[in-house]
Amino acid sequence: MRIARVLILFVLLTPKVLLIAAENTGGGSLPEIKATVRFHIDGNGNLPDEIPLPASTLLPEKQRRVIEGNLGRLPIRIYVRETPNQPSATMEVNIVDTRTGLALAGYPARQEVGQLGMLSFAIPINAADLNTLVRAAQQTAKVKIGRVDRVSLHIDIDLPVKVETNPDGDLIVDCDDLLRQDDLVVPDLAEKLNDTSTVGTRLAAQAYVDCLDHQTDALSNQLKPDNKAIVQRIRSLLSDLAPVGFDSVLNENGGTYFSMLALADIGVDIRQAQTVNQLVKQLTGRPPAESTARKDAQDAFASCWTALKHLVPDPENTGEGVDVADLKRRFQSDLATAEGSLKALQEISAKLPDASAALLAKSALALLTMAQAYE
Repeated sequence: MRIARVLILFVLLTPKVLLIAAENTGGGSLPEIKATVRFHIDGNGNLPDEIPLPASTLLPEKQRRVIEGNLGRLPIRIYVRETPNQPSATMEVNIVDTRTGLALAGYPARQEVGQLGMLSFAIPINAADLNTLVRAAQQTAKVKIGRVDRVSLHIDIDLPVKVETNPDGDLIVDCDDLLRQDDLVVPDLAEKLNDTSTVGTRLAAQAYVDCLDHQTDALSNQLKPDNKAIVQRIRSLLSDLAPVGFDSVLNENGGTYFSMLALADIGVDIRQAQTVNQLVKQLTGRPPAESTARKDAQDAFASCWTALKHLVPDPENTGEGVDVADLKRRFQSDLATAEGSLKALQEISAKLPDASAALLAKSALALLTMAQAYE
């Protein structure tokens, strides 16, 4: 089982890498591709792991590799075609409703392969069909999942690609390519590094966060001075929220650090960068109109204050060598900082557009509870 979110992802290769990979696959310039279907949910909820699509078939006489399969039990057929340099490698996708014989809106579609070998396509599946998929998944998994209207779908197509690093060990990435991906780009990138440990995940996350921050800084220059100052203030305040949640988990764990907290820390970095980036995009454009956004913001902030009240202030069942007094002092200090920053964020949100206020409040709640989510 895994936690899910939204969209449709296709992972591909640059022409150069396609040729390199083909030397090991015997497929000319068309290496093997693997396809899976992903469920995503907007929020927290359990959904099944990926559902594999059939293996790809090489058609050497047509110079293409193809995948053809159904979307679960739905009368929807998915066609994926990998073609070599024309002048660059491309992936072509078509999704057809077999009841009508018509392609879904926006299909067929094609995109050129980027430096990371990753492209994104969104599937416009209707609510009734999505409901069918989710209910079938729920019956198979026998778990409670999120509301159907908050669930979307991904198709992930993966080809082998070697990600280069510089002499300092940092990933060499095309930020435009990287930022076209969805939220699962970090674990996907870690898999391409053949290192899904905390070290590999952090390396992938750092590349993603650096690209987000670079884009955020560039977009911030388009803001009015007052809005630019607000964004900088929000960026600073958000960083004050997570530490007290980590303190609480440490206290609950007898003052002992455990490995999952490292992943939680990576999640904090990603969420903070994403939040500020999305806020800047909203403030430089026109935030989406959401009828419940203001209430959502109020509810999320209320949940933040409730979460603070349920934190564990004192270490429990501590072992030898644990400095209990220091843990207590650190908790109280981080709690005071979090409370002050949360109050400031709530005041700022009142001056933001409704959608931006909701985004800020939900992110604040996620950051406060990030450590608990990884317990």
